Amino acid sequence: MAGVAGEDLLNFHLLPNVVPINHDNLLEAYLSQTWRPSLTITGVDGLPATTIAGNVIRAWTKVKVSIRLPPTMDAHKAKELV
Repeated sequence: MAGVAGEDLLNFHLLPNVVPINHDNLLEAYLSQTWRPSLTITGVDGLPATTIAGNVIRAWTKVKVSIRLPPTMDAHKAKELV
């Protein structure tokens, strides 16, 4: 697939001077986008701004994450592991 897609595999809407990871290796870029797991933090509630943050125990924090699983991973098994 990486060979078929070629450079289009890296066709993202990126900010100026941002370079995709593995931009020089299409196979690695393809594997990272499809077969490798990833965790993305999509939102956080209850954290102080970094300018006033400190090393303290928090009363509460709410985090929303997105986990991409490899196609061969069973979602129920992944949930148990998490």
